[in-house]
Amino acid sequence: MLQHLKDPVGALVQAARIADAVVVTETDWMPGRYDDLQGMILFESDSPYAWYQVKPPLIKAVLSRMGFGEFTVEFHKQAGSIGERYGVQVPHFTVAGRYVIP
Repeated sequence: MLQHLKDPVGALVQAARIADAVVVTETDWMPGRYDDLQGMILFESDSPYAWYQVKPPLIKAVLSRMGFGEFTVEFHKQAGSIGERYGVQVPHFTVAGRYVIP
């Protein structure tokens, strides 16, 4: 869902303020590319529905600054609306973090 937001970092921060655990599952439209990037990739498109490709290191970095730790990152494929239509398994990742009491 983060790719559909104008401010995905702000959304993560807001979720982290009210939760002691955060789980983010996101479509990875560029699997294997930019996997170490601690930022976002702006989609070069005029689509009002997709803004950025957010990668796991950015999610971990934002949540870490909010006091989260104990991260797990998993990669998987699943059928989505596009995948179901064309019989394609779409790459996804899941990042889970838990608030660490100082």
